[in-house]
Amino acid sequence: MKARGGEREPEARTDYLRARAAYRRKMRETKIILQGNCGERACGGYATDTAGAMFGVLRALCPDDDPAGDSGYHRRVRVAATLVPPSGRLLVIPKGNGKPVTDPNAYRPITLLRVLGKILERMFLELAPGLRDGISGNQHGFVSRRSTATALHDILGVSRGSAAKYVQLIFLDISGLSTTRGGPWVGFLVGTEAVWKKSTMGCPQGSVLGPALWDVLLDDLLRLPYPAGVKTVAYADDVTVLVEASSRAEIEQRSAQALGLMQDWGRRNRLAFAPAKSCTMTVKGRLRRPPIVRMGGDSIRTVSAATVLGLVLDEHLSFAQHAQSIGERASKSFGKVSRVSAASWGMRCSSLKTIYLATYLTTLTYVAGCWYERATLHVVRSALLKTQRPALTLLTKAYRTVSTAALPVLAGVLPAHMEVVIAGKTDREREGRTAAEVRVFRRRAEEEMVALWQKDWDEEKNGRELYRYFPDVSARLSFDWVEPDYQTSQLLTGHGCFRKRLYELGLNETSVCLCG
Repeated sequence: MKARGGEREPEARTDYLRARAAYRRKMRETKIILQGNCGERACGGYATDTAGAMFGVLRALCPDDDPAGDSGYHRRVRVAATLVPPSGRLLVIPKGNGKPVTDPNAYRPITLLRVLGKILERMFLELAPGLRDGISGNQHGFVSRRSTATALHDILGVSRGSAAKYVQLIFLDISGLSTTRGGPWVGFLVGTEAVWKKSTMGCPQGSVLGPALWDVLLDDLLRLPYPAGVKTVAYADDVTVLVEASSRAEIEQRSAQALGLMQDWGRRNRLAFAPAKSCTMTVKGRLRRPPIVRMGGDSIRTVSAATVLGLVLDEHLSFAQHAQSIGERASKSFGKVSRVSAASWGMRCSSLKTIYLATYLTTLTYVAGCWYERATLHVVRSALLKTQRPALTLLTKAYRTVSTAALPVLAGVLPAHMEVVIAGKTDREREGRTAAEVRVFRRRAEEEMVALWQKDWDEEKNGRELYRYFPDVSARLSFDWVEPDYQTSQLLTGHGCFRKRLYELGLNETSVCLCG
């Protein structure tokens, strides 16, 4: 088939959907069989307890094979493994955070978990289906149907909808969670020197059971008897405290009580909060001086903006800084394509557009449901369009002098702020709807944005040369056959190696082309 499909495309798509449906049906049937027979032994029969079930699975996964049946290759591998000294198996991975090499915290400990161990942990979760049933609704990490988006919705919901005069946000940092958690929960061996020592602290990252146990542990923190007007929202180990109050003194009093309860909980569970890495911010109400928030005698610094779960929150909730930050990150992600594509060579427009949608657009619309209402503000819109410009210049291979308003039309994509609005509205309406209903709603939102885009394009003063070719933006979006390249972009926009254009820029003595 061709790159854009061929005569067999509908038939191939139907075959693919049919095969995928059959695969998913088989997976569901297999899961039901495994859940019903999880204790069945390899030799037949059923286990009467959990220990018997685990033993049966172990026998099935690791049968006692005859070592004499190993090939010569396997025997050589075992001999070679014994010749490698333990020091040769140690790999030190720095975090890359600029800390001195003599600081142990400058390195990231890696615990390689065995596949068999992960399988056993998965079985523990299957045998304890009610482990997460009583988890607090304020925990959004490692919980089904919850995510960073739901956590941010809770935080912003209180910040915007509170009836109190002031709302204070406190973002707490639990220092060295993966290396400080101890007690009877976990235990593992670590090697940092020539001598191997047993450690009773830390939690292997990447485990299957660890996130569930962490949710159970942190559930006590979320259920502490906090004073009135205090709420906690958590995503994994990122804890946000929201304090509603009518005065600065009340903020300081309630926050001190809540943070004191948290510190006591941390001492009981051998966990330490890091006030130096934590921060606080007033998002509702204006005070002459910010409240002083203390934790264990240490003041928590006051900031005007903070990054929470990938979203930059500022004290005005304008999201202008987030638009600039996420736009630059998205543009940088797509900009890596410049290594394999440039103005006069490289990938075609269709391939670049696929990468653009998968990198730039996906990054830009992260948790768009939390901030899309601000995307049409001038400062936010300008920041988004500014970061979209280099991406579209690379996509269309046009000259950098092409106007910002003309680049989306030339590329056949929506302006960045409109993409955010569409994604945000769709995310807001996704809950409780079927996939078909979500697609219908998204199509309606796209039609509304295209109508607004058409109005802006008609009133735009720049890009009038391109307007002669594409006066209707809706039609341009449907023209999949238009693939701008280095020469086509110059012709459509009027920006290129033309004497007329060079004369206007003062780079040539005459505006008359050689062809007359």
